[in-house]
Amino acid sequence: MKKKIALLALALVVVFGGVQVASAAGVLPWGSSSGPPLLDSGNWQSPLAALGLSDQQKSQLQTLQQSMYDKVKNIRSQLFDDMFSLRQLELQKNVDQSAVNAKINDINNLRTQLYNNGQQARQQLQSILSPDQLNKLGAGTGPGFRGGRGPAAGWFGPPFAGQQTTTPSST
Repeated sequence: MKKKIALLALALVVVFGGVQVASAAGVLPWGSSSGPPLLDSGNWQSPLAALGLSDQQKSQLQTLQQSMYDKVKNIRSQLFDDMFSLRQLELQKNVDQSAVNAKINDINNLRTQLYNNGQQARQQLQSILSPDQLNKLGAGTGPGFRGGRGPAAGWFGPPFAGQQTTTPSST
């Protein structure tokens, strides 16, 4: 169960940051040479639809999503800027190692903040969903799930239905 929750945390980080950066760089496995993958309302399925959420749970999840978005929006932006600054430092003729170390520390602090926010969101998610719903979410047993590896794009964002993604093995 803890491994599945950890995978959900990883999905949060990917959804809020990695997908957009990787998509822009053209390194996602489902991307094509003609442009980024686009959402299609004809085949979009929410992984939460299979959970049978009550109206109260939906409202609580909306509040949690908005709160999480508000918390991480500026952190992600700063992380993106700091990663760019680090790449710029690497290109200098005489690299100032203390500046590189300071930038790396800043980046690691921001990543820790993102991780902690994800942990907090998971704890709140556990208090919103029933044990059966958590089981379904962790087992990936509904539309939008990827063969038992959790939601296709995390529960904070829409999945790319019908597209295969790969994740690191949890074993």
